[in-house]
Amino acid sequence: MTPVPVTTTHVPSDLDDTLVVACRAAGFPHRDRQLLRNVANAVYLLPEVPIVARVGHGPGVVARSRRAIEVARWLAGRGFPATAPVEPPTGLSQPLRFTKRGQSLAVTFWRYYPQDPAEPLDPGQLAAVAHDLHALPDVPPFPLPAYSPLVAVRRALADPASADALPRADRTWLSQRVSQACAEFQRMESTLGFGLLHGDMYLGNLLHGDPGVVLADWDTVCVGPREIDLAPTYTAVRFGLAPTAVDRFAEAYGHDLRGWAGYPTVRAIRELSTLDTLIRAAPTRPASADELRHRVGTLRCGDTVTLWHPQ
Repeated sequence: MTPVPVTTTHVPSDLDDTLVVACRAAGFPHRDRQLLRNVANAVYLLPEVPIVARVGHGPGVVARSRRAIEVARWLAGRGFPATAPVEPPTGLSQPLRFTKRGQSLAVTFWRYYPQDPAEPLDPGQLAAVAHDLHALPDVPPFPLPAYSPLVAVRRALADPASADALPRADRTWLSQRVSQACAEFQRMESTLGFGLLHGDMYLGNLLHGDPGVVLADWDTVCVGPREIDLAPTYTAVRFGLAPTAVDRFAEAYGHDLRGWAGYPTVRAIRELSTLDTLIRAAPTRPASADELRHRVGTLRCGDTVTLWHPQ
């Protein structure tokens, strides 16, 4: 199956150069590398192997990448369908760590799972995986961070480079709304309890495996209230997911958030979390700036019907 890039986003040369050095050190061919996407990580296909290489960047990237590798290995030992790391032939430990222009970078290698766009996955499948993850009887025997809401959004808003991302009134409102949502989270009472969380459990991180499905992207793994993992599917109606699909998700998981007092809080947190990459990209990408203003405008006026546009 021929891979179809998810985006054609330009990748900074520092990331591409780092990938080349990492592949040489790890013993993987890189000449025909293909960029699949570049959002929180630059994700490449190395088709000669074939495997996927992820070049992570940003604060805490080394610890985050190490946790992803460790958790994926631990889950595999319990038969849970997590994406599988691929160990470098040269025996190097993952992640491979680099520094470019004062920025930490981390490279990890993963099994490639070919996807067929003609065979979309269903929220019911995601719910079954979420249920199995939350039903694990233990957590990994190494430290995991506690879930903390909207860290990336708060960091983006505090970055001077994002000062022009929004008009001042919108920026002030957004900062206050983020603080309010974080305060609401502290008062929230979970009905599903606390445990291991994927941290970004939306349908885009579910892949066709062999056999069945696998859950990808463990960068945000943590411990916290299990409702956090369910919220992305409910929020996906913002991007056109049908309410009947949310119904299937709730039925397959065995719990519906919509009748819970904390639902408005976890939904707001998930909606606000989608603004992170837009805030960072807005100063240099007009399309991101337009979408950021669109989303903030709907949030400010309480509009829950107008659709948002994937970026």
